[in-house]
Amino acid sequence: MKWRKDLAGYAVLLGIFVYIWYLNHIIPLSFGDDYVYQYVWDGSTGWNMFHPLEDHAQLVQNWGDILRSQWSHYLTWGGRTVAHTLAQFVLWQGKWLFDVLNSFAFVLLLLLMYWHSLGGIVTRRLRPSRVLFLFLCVWAFVPALPTVLFWVMGACNYLWTLDILLLFLLPYVRHFFRRGTGGSAWWQAALMLPFGVIAGWTNENTVCWCIVGIALYAWQCHEQGRLSRWQVTGLFGLCMGYAVLILAPGNQVRLAAELQMGLTTGWYRLYGAMVNFLPAVVVLFVSGMGTALLFWHERRGRSSAATRARVLFDFCRECWHHAALSGFPAAVAVPLLHLSHYRGDGDAGAHPAQRAEPAGAVPAAIPDGSGDCLSLPDAIGYWLWLCSAQRGASTE
Repeated sequence: MKWRKDLAGYAVLLGIFVYIWYLNHIIPLSFGDDYVYQYVWDGSTGWNMFHPLEDHAQLVQNWGDILRSQWSHYLTWGGRTVAHTLAQFVLWQGKWLFDVLNSFAFVLLLLLMYWHSLGGIVTRRLRPSRVLFLFLCVWAFVPALPTVLFWVMGACNYLWTLDILLLFLLPYVRHFFRRGTGGSAWWQAALMLPFGVIAGWTNENTVCWCIVGIALYAWQCHEQGRLSRWQVTGLFGLCMGYAVLILAPGNQVRLAAELQMGLTTGWYRLYGAMVNFLPAVVVLFVSGMGTALLFWHERRGRSSAATRARVLFDFCRECWHHAALSGFPAAVAVPLLHLSHYRGDGDAGAHPAQRAEPAGAVPAAIPDGSGDCLSLPDAIGYWLWLCSAQRGASTE
């Protein structure tokens, strides 16, 4: 019954949506950035993020305030206009709207990963096991997941912009895997130009590598006579958006402020990278070494291709079995228990203008997001402990 499998896939997505919505719902606006961006950004007086809000700070109340705020922000702090426009909009409308849209953005991320894994094919048929596996991968391997998923400014800057980039890359991935031809309609080329500008205007660290990858692939298609007009206009728009992002005058202003406060040093950046990405790098390194060892054994005639594939399949199957049936539910359940005490008496999530706080006060931030869910070393340790316990039980 294919329709039952399709229904099960959508049921899994619905369950993930409700779970992410509830986590967002019980977490109030807590980070300083969420407080500051509820007000119109005014950098004309030399104010920046490292100082308390001024007494005359004005709450965002309409689209005109957002446009005026983002123009000043672009000139005096940074060029992430797309992300910060979205953030100021949801902060203006209220936390309830962010909870819904952010849950939808997370589900959309899983769908985009699903479609990319199929070679860019957009399908309505979803295998529930694959959807759960993608959820597991995101939950276990994304560095600082609570910061990206539950923080309003963090989600708008990283989760939502990632959705935009993956949507933009989808036709390129489909063209690559399906050996697309050079033909295309004029409206496709016209649509990809503004889409590319928006995608390029999202994140400095990600877009540059997208430009390099698309440019190399476009050159290959040109050499093979398969280059489409939409590929060229999309790449041109992506470069335009990235140029607007990188060349924002506010980037220089922010860099000068961070240098003055000693926040942009080599050791500071190195420490942050090690804390956030070292566990994932270790996992990738070990996996790569294991795969290289298997290939080395095959080249020396000690194992066949079939044996290598069987070993990898058995390893992945056992990891999925133990993670999905034992350790993964615990990792998913921990935030429900750990974050519930942040809900407080219901006033913590109120609009700052409705609280009895001075204009320059910033509410206390949530503790470090790394403690909001199981870290990768904790999850691996729990999984190893569970395996050894199961092995001991089976031998008794």
